[in-house]
Amino acid sequence: WFLGLQNARAPLAILLTTNLVNIALNLWFVMGLDWGVVGSARASVIAEWTGALLGLALTHKGLRAYPGQLAVSALKRWQSWRPLLTVNRDIFIRSLILQSVFFLITVQGARLGDATVAANALLLNGLLLMAHALDGLAHAVEALCGHAIGARDREALRRSLNVSGGWSLICSVAFVGLFLLGGHLFVEMQTDITAVRDIAFVYLPYLAVLPFVAVWSYLLDGLFIGATRAREMRNAMIVTALITAPFAWLASGFGNHGLWLVFLLFMALRALTLGYLALKLNRSGAWFNG
Repeated sequence: WFLGLQNARAPLAILLTTNLVNIALNLWFVMGLDWGVVGSARASVIAEWTGALLGLALTHKGLRAYPGQLAVSALKRWQSWRPLLTVNRDIFIRSLILQSVFFLITVQGARLGDATVAANALLLNGLLLMAHALDGLAHAVEALCGHAIGARDREALRRSLNVSGGWSLICSVAFVGLFLLGGHLFVEMQTDITAVRDIAFVYLPYLAVLPFVAVWSYLLDGLFIGATRAREMRNAMIVTALITAPFAWLASGFGNHGLWLVFLLFMALRALTLGYLALKLNRSGAWFNG
């Protein structure tokens, strides 16, 4: 909601507060009071409630800028809920397929040995690190492009996509350089097990290429979410999974190299399918008519 209002400070405040409270209480409960796992759990619960209460307080403050009353009667009608539930359904299906891919990477890696699945986990942490940076830009795309589409401002939409696309490209190239130059250090910081390190070093080039391949799907995700085009996102993900599946079967005999190649293919196809749909919507003018 805050991101939709182009207010990125409120989510940052909530996140920082939650994590700082969690850290402080964990140190106190676990190390100071020696409460162990129970203390850690209590710290997490208190931190989450603190973040939730802060969020409610900031929401109340934000709502004062939009005076009005809650339409209680509308909540009793199915038609009022249908758009929300439909978008939620489509995003759920899309996210379920995406998470299934990461699950299958873990399963296939486990079949190749404990050291391999551990090495893959370390490398996927690099993807997680990259995703946090690119998701920030994607959130900006959601807010800015969503506002432009709602206002039917083609120039603002074009400008937002150009600026966010440029910064996304710069960010992805920076991560490519980071993993090429500092990939070994990135792995060594996460484990001191020689066998796991050695395997991770072999597959570092795949991680280095990944930011440039994946960046476009993050950017386009932001565009489609901002335009509430969840159905198109769902369909693109289904098509991507169906195309990737036979390649995954063929690559199963190539070990971990095959696994990483298929994952790169999956991320590339995500961008291509979303890009195709984005161009199709743009040519038909459906961004502003749908």
